[in-house]
Amino acid sequence: MAPDRLLTLEVRKDALAEARVAEAPLPEPGEGQALLRVERFGLTANVITYALAGDTIGYWRFFPASEDGWGRIPAWGFAEVVGGDVLEPGERLFGYLPMASHVLLAPEVRPTGVVDTTPHRAELPRAYNTYRRAGPAEDGDGRVLVLRPLHMLCFLLADHLEAEGRHGADQVLLTSASSKTALGLAFELGRAGARVAGLTSARNAGFVRSTGIYDAVATYDELETLDAGAATVAIDMAGDGALRRRIHEHFGSALRSSILVGATHVASASFAPDPTLPGPRPAFFFAPDRLKERSREWGPAAFEARVQEAYEAFAEWSQGWLRIAEGEGEDAVLAAYRRVLGGETPPDVAEVVTLSAARAA
Repeated sequence: MAPDRLLTLEVRKDALAEARVAEAPLPEPGEGQALLRVERFGLTANVITYALAGDTIGYWRFFPASEDGWGRIPAWGFAEVVGGDVLEPGERLFGYLPMASHVLLAPEVRPTGVVDTTPHRAELPRAYNTYRRAGPAEDGDGRVLVLRPLHMLCFLLADHLEAEGRHGADQVLLTSASSKTALGLAFELGRAGARVAGLTSARNAGFVRSTGIYDAVATYDELETLDAGAATVAIDMAGDGALRRRIHEHFGSALRSSILVGATHVASASFAPDPTLPGPRPAFFFAPDRLKERSREWGPAAFEARVQEAYEAFAEWSQGWLRIAEGEGEDAVLAAYRRVLGGETPPDVAEVVTLSAARAA
């Protein structure tokens, strides 16, 4: 039986290490609403980026907490309809969810999927408000939860770089090369024939090299040994302001563009503009904008077909190195969150967790 209470992971917005599982009565769905039980969600570095950019980009606004100073970080997951008058009980959806046992939506069925029309989400990006109908066993071993959302970002960013001629660069340099998003992007860029270099910690360098998808791998201490004259696009998955400066100063005029994506280096993460930084101004890549553009140009069906083909290739490749670690219950979710926040989850492991006592059959 599903719990008769709502459990939600909440964090202090200004101190992400301070986390709790808040408890409240289950909400009663009203007219036009649906109550969903969140089956499982993925806990990855992307989730931490949502928190770090919560005010800058608006991620805190999707599932606002009731107490000032606290926030509910979105994650990607599967959920089952358990109440309401809009969707059929037992129907499953995949999409943007709170890290909670349940969520109340105001779903509207459209050709593009099920769209949440809750008023406070109306001005937020449609890509995050759209839910895809899912089959009874689609999540399998949890790989979809972890890989599908980050792969969409990788697909769109790789597509952008290819469409822009990689900004005239000879190579693409990825920081936090062991992160799953960096691995996904390196995989996509490699399929397109790009030269990809990776920067990583000494601890993870062996793993990064073992994946075989980087043309060159250097540790952070070895950054200055890279060819400073190579025309380069820097993709920043680490979010480390000091590392970003070193990259800009090392490559100088050879740096063609500087793109911000993630923040795996939580303790030193900084997205604040720095006018003293040499070279191109760093800019965020916002995947929903590119998704909207390509869906319009290619048509929704053609876009989905291209994404699915690319995702299947990436997911198949991941079978050789990625292990899913599952956890259930409040303690397990809090522990997984702290591991991801602290960078303690090994690069070949992904955390998939649930706050819901009942599990999908």
